[in-house]
Amino acid sequence: MTISAPPTLTDLPATPDRNAKGTFNTRVVAMFDMLKATAIGEWRAMMSWIESAAADAASSAATAATQASNSAGSAVDAQTAAGVALGAANFKGNWVSLSGALNKPACVKYNGRFWLLVNNLANVASSTPSDANTDWVSMDAGASPSAVITTNTPAVVGVRYRIAGACTLTLPTSGLLRGDFIGWALMDGVTGAYVDFGATKCQGRDVGLMSLDIPRDARSLYYEDTTRGMCQ
Repeated sequence: MTISAPPTLTDLPATPDRNAKGTFNTRVVAMFDMLKATAIGEWRAMMSWIESAAADAASSAATAATQASNSAGSAVDAQTAAGVALGAANFKGNWVSLSGALNKPACVKYNGRFWLLVNNLANVASSTPSDANTDWVSMDAGASPSAVITTNTPAVVGVRYRIAGACTLTLPTSGLLRGDFIGWALMDGVTGAYVDFGATKCQGRDVGLMSLDIPRDARSLYYEDTTRGMCQ
């Protein structure tokens, strides 16, 4: 907030003194002349400045309150995004295949959607992910769930796999829709890892079992159709 300097007020002339007959009349005239010619205009300017300064202060206070509210909202958004990212990094697989205790952070896939766990569960099978179930929140923030694997794993659409051991990631061979995503990243130093395309083509070619022999190989594939299969 920037407020202009207040207007200057001219000092009043000497006060008339009834006991000083020699100067009383002169001082009275000077006082009224000054009030009429200068003081009233200056006082009006001062009142206008005070009103303007008060309005500016109120506007600045409102702006500061809005900024504080926006900052608080941004902090909540950042916290929410961090929670989603943390859950996405702890993908546990298809919900229908899980049993036993499951603690957050975790996310699962069920009924074509990814779900973020918000409450620890003694038995995950007893809590079906849905919009009405307060144990779960649908992940719609655009985060790609990821999972670290070291043993043979059937791939789930929408997940990026971190391959950290000698194992095979098997892609689905049915039920794929155009745009379905599967990704992987080969961790440093890992050998003996494979991706099994099965009957699914890779950019129009039958590749079957593909050895990941390029150090730190990372790919993102999207399903196109039965002719082209998974494409970059």
